[in-house]
Amino acid sequence: MSVFDEHDGRTRLRFGHGAPLQCRSAGDLRGACPVLAAVGIYGVITYAVKQRTHEIGVRTALGTQSGDVLQHVIRQGVFLASGGIAIGLAGAWALTRFLCSLLFDVSPTDTMTFVLLPLILGFVALVLLSIGK
Repeated sequence: MSVFDEHDGRTRLRFGHGAPLQCRSAGDLRGACPVLAAVGIYGVITYAVKQRTHEIGVRTALGTQSGDVLQHVIRQGVFLASGGIAIGLAGAWALTRFLCSLLFDVSPTDTMTFVLLPLILGFVALVLLSIGK
């Protein structure tokens, strides 16, 4: 049964004692999203490094210091992570007007989401790059 909410002018699905119908599974899985993003970042960085294993071996054989190789790998990883975060932010910003009807009690351009999540994912990328030494 849908009910018009006079507070914000939206129509919401309600059940039982008038509580809003919420996607329980989506709420339960919201913690999995950052974990999946971290696994994705790890996969992309690992793939990029694996593609350059031969080049890294040649550089090392020609006398490049291991610190220089590590710095190159970290720089490449930060570049990939920054690009992915920028593309993700642009995509999220573009989709806000389409998702507006699905959001309840959260603004489509929630500042905390658009600031905090990219910072967390950037930190995760740096941690994963430093672990991969």
